[in-house]
Amino acid sequence: MAKKKVRSGRTPKPGAARSRKSGPAKAKGGKKPPERASSRGPRTTGGSEAQPFSARGPVTPPIKRRSVEAKAHALLSAGADKPLVPVKQVERARVVHRKLADRERKNRTQEYDKAVAELSGVTTMGFAARSRAPQLPLRIYAEGDSWFDFPFGGKPFRKGDVIAKLAEKIPYPILNDAVRGEEVRQMLGVTQRQRLVERLTDQKRNFNVVLFSGGGNDLVGDPFCLWIRPKSATDGKPASAVDETAFAHALGVVRAGYEQLIDIRDRIIEREQGRRIAVFIHAYDLAIPSGQGVCGFGPWLLPALKLQGWDGATEGKEILRIVMRKFDAMLQDIAFRRADVHHVKTQGTLGEGEWNDELHPTGPGFAKIADCFAASLRSVFPGAFT
Repeated sequence: MAKKKVRSGRTPKPGAARSRKSGPAKAKGGKKPPERASSRGPRTTGGSEAQPFSARGPVTPPIKRRSVEAKAHALLSAGADKPLVPVKQVERARVVHRKLADRERKNRTQEYDKAVAELSGVTTMGFAARSRAPQLPLRIYAEGDSWFDFPFGGKPFRKGDVIAKLAEKIPYPILNDAVRGEEVRQMLGVTQRQRLVERLTDQKRNFNVVLFSGGGNDLVGDPFCLWIRPKSATDGKPASAVDETAFAHALGVVRAGYEQLIDIRDRIIEREQGRRIAVFIHAYDLAIPSGQGVCGFGPWLLPALKLQGWDGATEGKEILRIVMRKFDAMLQDIAFRRADVHHVKTQGTLGEGEWNDELHPTGPGFAKIADCFAASLRSVFPGAFT
């Protein structure tokens, strides 16, 4: 056998040419060197241990989640005054955001099941083995946007949304699938519609309440300027600021999402005789165009108003009042026409000092909105709170 050629004519020391598969070299004295700590934490095997999760929150630390979202937002919102972003980076940001959202939903489901098991006096393993969960009087499912999934509430790293506050006020757990930033057209799009159907047809959890929050990002988020007319093209009064035709089209898309949500509910209860699923909807509150964003997102309202020549302090408030009241009237009409759909009156609840930014309340403000939901649930299901 030919000898291995060695550079510079040196003869390798015995044992120096180790195979890469032979494992790490031992330290002096025959002892293994200490293993380096992994930043990924301990691994679980065979699914015998559930990964840790906090109250309603994901395994991913809030700092990491928000840093990824902020980076994704920066990538997706790069304009003419910003350097061009490679398409691959933008797509990667979207994929990462979706994966984080899916992981968070999975952990929320685990926590919901654990809470139901504890309230029913069933062990977690016993709950997992059941084909049908213990039937609490209220089995609540939530889907929506940042009003149902807001991680700040005026204080970083502290949950402060409607669902978090409502969970403190009623004796029933809530399975929350809401993800901040989503629009109604996304929630009722193909992917999320399929998940919604799976949730509502889940015989094990058998939900009888749906809390839904949607429309804010569709109407007063980034597209807000599309239905605001230039002041120079009006009589200068806020009442003429809204482009009725454009806004009617936007409102029509949002209404179609709500109507189809209720259609899905109706088809399910028709197939399952005796099944009831009450739907609760709301129209946020009268937002204030303060120019205040949150953690790199926004502002949404004041820039749109200024773009069209309107003053944000006085005229802007009146324009927002007009837009939000049209949205509220649409939801009231849906609740009037459709069976077991309940409009939660939330507009007029918050004062000016109870807004964290242009679109979201402070923690105490969210608590006041949660009071509205709690009162509505008690009114519709009085027997569940005796």
